[in-house]
Amino acid sequence: MIEGLTVTPTFQHKLLAADPAQAWKKDQAHFTWGDARAMILNLGPEMTTGYVYLQADDSVYSQATLTYSVGGKTFSLTDEIYPYEFTVPLPKGTKRLSLQLSGQEVGGRTTRSETVVLEQ
Repeated sequence: MIEGLTVTPTFQHKLLAADPAQAWKKDQAHFTWGDARAMILNLGPEMTTGYVYLQADDSVYSQATLTYSVGGKTFSLTDEIYPYEFTVPLPKGTKRLSLQLSGQEVGGRTTRSETVVLEQ
């Protein structure tokens, strides 16, 4: 205990504001490509993100790119250093996240995954 210290939480009220109705029906998926996983990290309406990671390492891919669509707009993120992982910011009210991975194999060939969709 520290005398005179006033604790002012700035995070907890956002987490506690989560409502079961805001749960995602499909909040995780597996990509065959790169043995990747995608998931929604749902910590309430103001703190929801997508997270994608590959289990395949730098002996398989020299880089990985995530192309995603949210709110009618498409974005890309590239990771050139293993571990290949991506955090996708989701605006409040997002109900659908479409994801596709691509990457350059160590031998130089570029390959692409299937598209997966996560939905609220």
